[in-house]
Amino acid sequence: MGRFYVNFENNVTKDTASGISIPVTYQYWKPLMEYFIDKCTGFRLDCWEDEKEAVDSASKLGKETESYAAKMVSFQNSISEEFIDEVLNFPLDKEGKIKWFGVNLKKDEEYLISCQHYGSEFVTGWLKDEDADFIKSILPKDFTFNVIDEE
Repeated sequence: MGRFYVNFENNVTKDTASGISIPVTYQYWKPLMEYFIDKCTGFRLDCWEDEKEAVDSASKLGKETESYAAKMVSFQNSISEEFIDEVLNFPLDKEGKIKWFGVNLKKDEEYLISCQHYGSEFVTGWLKDEDADFIKSILPKDFTFNVIDEE
């Protein structure tokens, strides 16, 4: 297969106390993030402005930048040890969901993976077969996985 990108999302959810649908498990989060962080140089975190825990965390890791939605704040920076520690070891908020609405990892100026809706929907940049194989190997069975070929 040539170059392709994938999108994948969770189909089995539970609701938080505030009514947000999230995956039943985040068992895939750490291995997925480790895999892509190793390939990336920068990040952007997207948060809803009323989610104080997420905004506080993101503002310590990055510099505020233009966001793509009303009532959303975004922070970006180069990947640092502090960012890696926070995303891998402390990603959940008090409700048990990924604390940031969006986690976007990029290599130079190209985003390699975009994780949205608190870690339940994902789209990648251009991948190789081994990248897709790795992603499939860590996803729960209840995820939908789609491949979109460059051609």
